[in-house]
This record gives sequence, structure tokens and C-alpha cells, in this order.
Amino acid sequence: MANKNPKTENLQPGKYKLSRDEAKKGGIKSGEVRRQNKTFKEIINKFLDGKLEQEELKQQMLSFGFADEEISNKSAVVFSLWKEAIKGNTKATEILRDTIGEKPVEKQEIKGEINNPFAGLSTDELRKILNE
Repeated sequence: MANKNPKTENLQPGKYKLSRDEAKKGGIKSGEVRRQNKTFKEIINKFLDGKLEQEELKQQMLSFGFADEEISNKSAVVFSLWKEAIKGNTKATEILRDTIGEKPVEKQEIKGEINNPFAGLSTDELRKILNE
């Protein structure tokens, strides 16, 4: 009897047979493992997207024209970097510059001559050397 289920069409007969309970348990366990293995990016974004708890910094941001709904940990990080940059902190300035896509392109120039002892030889002369 041919297997008509396209999802299991390529499985070998008699292999990978799971009961519905086993399949359900496997799916639940898979979901648990996925939740435990969140990427650093997801974790960091969760913190950055959270509301800012530091009242003093929040008040400073409001006085600089931020709307209350714009204030998050993420905007506070940028604000703090900006405050450091205007104090002369070059590392903070570089981070801000790089974040907005204005990082200078790093170029390396290689100079020199290629020393090719076979330059100027004809194809026949090169074949003659190869056959020696």
C-alpha cells in the first residue's frame, strides 16, 4: 500500500512510528527547548525595549524633548552615549557614528611588483620548458 501522506512520504516503512501522545510530548519538549535557547539578541532586545526605571535619566530625556512614549531603555542608552560623546568621549562618538552607518571604510593598499620570470616568453617557449 502506497503512503499517501506527503509529509511522511519519504520515511522508511516501519521507522519513526510515534503514537499521538509521543508526538505531542515531543512537540511540547521541542517548544520548551526553543524557549530556553533564546538568542542573546532576543534577550538584549527584551531589556532594551523595556520601560526606563531610572527617574532622573527619564526626567533629563523629557527635558530634552523626548515624548514619554519614546523613553525606553534603548533610547536611554542612545541618550547616555550622546551625553558621553558631547563630553569628549571618543569611543561613545565612534559607537554613535558607526550605529548610524557612517563608519569610514577601512582600506588597505598593497603595493609591489610581481616578479614573473616567465614574462615575455611565447607559448612555444613555455611548452618547451614544461617538457624538459
